[in-house]
Amino acid sequence: MTGKTWKIKPHTQSKLHILKAYLQAWFPILSQGRDGRVVYIDGFAGPGRYEGGEEGSPIIAVRAVLNQPLLSGARIDFHFVEADPAVAAHLRGELRAFEPQLSGRPRLNVKVHDGEFATIYPLISSSLGSRDNVVPTFALIDPFGWTGVPLSITADLLGRPKTEVLFNFMHEEITRFLAHKDQPNNFDELFGSGKWKDFVGLAGYQRTRALHDLYGDQLSTHANYVRSFTMVNQSKRVDYFLFFATQNIRGLERMKEAMWKVDPLGDFCFSDATDPNALTLFGDEPDLSPLETLLRSLASERLVPIEELYASTLIATPFLKKHTRQVLKRAEGSDRLELQTISSRRRNAYPEDRGIKIRFLT
Repeated sequence: MTGKTWKIKPHTQSKLHILKAYLQAWFPILSQGRDGRVVYIDGFAGPGRYEGGEEGSPIIAVRAVLNQPLLSGARIDFHFVEADPAVAAHLRGELRAFEPQLSGRPRLNVKVHDGEFATIYPLISSSLGSRDNVVPTFALIDPFGWTGVPLSITADLLGRPKTEVLFNFMHEEITRFLAHKDQPNNFDELFGSGKWKDFVGLAGYQRTRALHDLYGDQLSTHANYVRSFTMVNQSKRVDYFLFFATQNIRGLERMKEAMWKVDPLGDFCFSDATDPNALTLFGDEPDLSPLETLLRSLASERLVPIEELYASTLIATPFLKKHTRQVLKRAEGSDRLELQTISSRRRNAYPEDRGIKIRFLT
């Protein structure tokens, strides 16, 4: 990175599509809490706008609030952290354009912090309240490398039940320096473990899979639900993984919905070799056969509540509830489905408030 701004890459656009789609759903949901307070943290905020005028994560976050009238009474604290003084100054300039809108919203607080994320984070965390008095918080941790992002910070965030984290795991840089003699302490901090040393001798897909799974497993010790999205560069190599971690299954559902908008096939992968202008527009229908296999395994020998099938879909697969409904509709249409309900329902409708139980017939 050089200068105050830089050119946006297709996979960065994809990442920002996911962030925007998620925040548009997240802010309205979380601002309905007891005092309506929400905290948004951007650990590596950048200049706010790219070289070609594209909006960066800070502007996307602020717009996600300003563009929704229902959020007019919510208290939302934005913390944008940027280590480069020139980039931070540029970000402040970009945010000044929103001052007329912000001046009429006294409960929206926007602060740009100059400094390293690991240094600034303790100051921010002290404003989040005790773990018993939880403030809904979303943290975007999007570094350029692997230093300054110890797992201990992510663990501290996830120790608060209403906190969600979107972490950019910079795989390409990490794997390139994995065997460097000066990096063991940095990688110990990143992974919160020395187990990464077991993978130094691996190469190619084996190393990629091992590092991905290690970091995902480490997050899973602090979060109920973890999901990742793969970003592939123009050389068709994995550039980075986006890891999303949450304690709330509803948050998992909303993030998966955002990811499906970027990858309509549900592989949760985007490649710079694809057309960035067709990110969310068209695609073949996803292959639902793995989902049908899972649902049949769960509900072939007994009647299973619909809620259980929906939860299994969200937790154990990349699919969404709507895909479960598609599988059920297909089975019901071919008379291969047994249903029980405690109240009436329309055919091919599977709401969660009708006491529906389902068994697949052979």
